[in-house]
Amino acid sequence: MSKSVKIGASIAITVVAVVLYVVQARNAPNDISSRTDFHAVLECLACGHEFDAHLGVDDLPPYACAKCGKREAWFVWKCGKCGGRFCPKPSGDPPRQPMIPTCTKCGGPGAGRVTPPA
Repeated sequence: MSKSVKIGASIAITVVAVVLYVVQARNAPNDISSRTDFHAVLECLACGHEFDAHLGVDDLPPYACAKCGKREAWFVWKCGKCGGRFCPKPSGDPPRQPMIPTCTKCGGPGAGRVTPPA
């Protein structure tokens, strides 16, 4: 097989692969950008109640507590070092939790938001 035939075959295969990908991607739902809600674990700073919440992507904290109804619920975090769960205090105007909170129990970095059980 000549070099020009190999190049032509490679180009044809690439074009077919791109066309198939575009057609498939257009028909498949985009789970990331089409989401309208998510689940989170929240803790109310007013009453201490921790609960799973179903939130809309446009909802902004603080959220309403499922127990007392006050808008004092914030995300619960889990320490990557000691495994402790904590709710960092919000600060600023408007109040927000820190982007990268340190553990309130051991002071360790690397915390992540707690996710509800599946």
